[in-house]
Amino acid sequence: MRKEELAKKILRQIKVIRDTGRTNMFMDFTVKRIAKEMGFTELVKYMTENPDGYFGTILRGKVQF
Repeated sequence: MRKEELAKKILRQIKVIRDTGRTNMFMDFTVKRIAKEMGFTELVKYMTENPDGYFGTILRGKVQF
């Protein structure tokens, strides 16, 4: 998958979790747990490999690798 496609998919997964209202998006460990429950493997991998990038994404709305 190209980076552009992956970035769109990750952003979409973040928005889905946000829209559930189940957690504060700054509680990354809870977001990661919910992502695992929902089968969002791309987001889980992104958060694990690039935690600073995740926080930048939720602040700016842009995925950075």
